[in-house]
Amino acid sequence: MSTPTYAGRTFVFRVDNGAVFRNTYTSDGTALHYETLEGPGKGSQETVVLHPAEASPGIFILGWVEQSGMTVTHVMNLNTHTVHAFWTYDTGFNTPGVIRRPGEHITRQFPDARLIRVNTAHPEIPADLADRSLSIPAPPTT
Repeated sequence: MSTPTYAGRTFVFRVDNGAVFRNTYTSDGTALHYETLEGPGKGSQETVVLHPAEASPGIFILGWVEQSGMTVTHVMNLNTHTVHAFWTYDTGFNTPGVIRRPGEHITRQFPDARLIRVNTAHPEIPADLADRSLSIPAPPTT
């Protein structure tokens, strides 16, 4: 991938939960410094290494892992100035009320939402979400 068009730029974006982020990308597009300006986590900031891919002209998939262990994936469309964000917490199946059920609920609420479940032990998808979900029974890493 040549130098991505987001490289060296700063974007401010708002999430529907009230969070506002300022994302500043390095000149080569391989790292991101984010700051939480408003909402949950206000004042937090971190620099992360990006795992980027250009899906099509102006549309990028950016993934990273934060110090907390949370993984984040952004589908950033610079043509329409939209970002779809996905994140996971390392909570396991012991706390399905934290990620599993809320993820299913959000997918049910928003017709354009898709559920992607990566879970070795419990990759099941509810029947009513089968046409809008992907289950990846990923093997454990060593």
